[in-house]
Amino acid sequence: MSVNKDIEARLNNYAEAFEYYLEKETLPEKLSDDLLGNYMKTVLDDPVNRNLCLHDLTWKELIMTSLLDFFRMMLFQLDELEKERSEEIKYIDNFYRGDINLKRQLWQDIMKHIAEHYSLSEININGYIYLMQHNVYPKDDIFKSMVNDWKEVCNNRIDHKKHACLEKYRKRFEEWTIQAGQNDYKAINKTEEILYKYPQLKEILQIMGREKKQEPEKTDATITRYVPILLSHNTSHEEISGVKTGDDLKMLLPNEMALLSNPTTTSTFYRKYLYKQLQSFAYKPPIKKKEKTERNLHNPRLLLGPIIVSVDTSSSMTGKPEKIAKSLLMQILRMAKKKKRKCFLITFSIHTCVLDISKATNWRKVREFMKKSFTGGTCGEFMLNDILKALKTKNYSMADVLIISDFQFDSPLNKTKETIIKEQEKGTCFYGLQIGKGNNVYKTILDKVWKI
Repeated sequence: MSVNKDIEARLNNYAEAFEYYLEKETLPEKLSDDLLGNYMKTVLDDPVNRNLCLHDLTWKELIMTSLLDFFRMMLFQLDELEKERSEEIKYIDNFYRGDINLKRQLWQDIMKHIAEHYSLSEININGYIYLMQHNVYPKDDIFKSMVNDWKEVCNNRIDHKKHACLEKYRKRFEEWTIQAGQNDYKAINKTEEILYKYPQLKEILQIMGREKKQEPEKTDATITRYVPILLSHNTSHEEISGVKTGDDLKMLLPNEMALLSNPTTTSTFYRKYLYKQLQSFAYKPPIKKKEKTERNLHNPRLLLGPIIVSVDTSSSMTGKPEKIAKSLLMQILRMAKKKKRKCFLITFSIHTCVLDISKATNWRKVREFMKKSFTGGTCGEFMLNDILKALKTKNYSMADVLIISDFQFDSPLNKTKETIIKEQEKGTCFYGLQIGKGNNVYKTILDKVWKI
């Protein structure tokens, strides 16, 4: 695993621990002795922070993303100190595990190293030299005692450096957070207020969250299948293939029926019936036909697939459209997080950018996106290709896709349209929020379009 991937994985652990501590008021066992984990605990133990995090989603997100940003920087610092510890312990172990000849060979270098890097109060190297010279104890015992002291001092020193490093950057971080956090909080809240001005946005949230049923005629649960139907066969028995014996009374030959008309032959009839020896007509079996018939199966979309939100960031979206897009986006991301659904943000203008919001560490990039202004041109085809690519990476059936744009771009290619139709047949729904007037060339391929 690369350094960056390792750090991202550890940051995800801290994000999970953040939620865990707010709920359980205790850290997960794996972080109980962790330096950064305990600092996070201190932050959340602050009565004001804790109360705000429990009752204000915006504040909670700001605190968590700020902590993760701080931890990202700290992890690089702490890893360097951990590397220093590892190298020193390796040096100690190589010395201790060597044979007596190696120990004698390295003794002078070891004494010099300890004298240069440690004080006599930490490791009394002069005392150990005296013991070695006067054979007060067995040399192996002296070596072992010195190595144990050396390791203990090394670990204590690195732990002290880590705490000092945290203390140094903590003050700087907290000062910045107070200032930036308040500004971000006000900006985000101002953006989110827009949501309550438009009922269309609330409806989008309900449908994307599967909290509102659509009209029966527009039920997004409809999936078309071609089912083989077995047609009823002809029962007129027009084609006789011969004569057979049995106990079939419906198709008896006339001569067999005649046995019942005479009292002297009635017993013969019943004997033949008992032993299935009555003669009857045999017919060819009916021909079974199959026909492909289109059926509409109205199955509910029970599987909560991923959410893909694609936001047009071109210059035509600046101003009011930008604010509306950001307001809706933030609410969708929160909803996805609450329902533990995978969520992808695709921003597009001339180029596209795909971001997996399921990862808590990527919320920092969301905050950065919320601060940016929209600029540039638009290429809808690139955006659609990225959406379809995301749908193919895993089993993303029953996904909900939302495109937020003014839709001022060319119609999709026929090949792209065909691919979208195939995804819709799998249960994926494509929605659109059109901000602004004008013709929407995508309306024919989208399941539903809202306009503002």
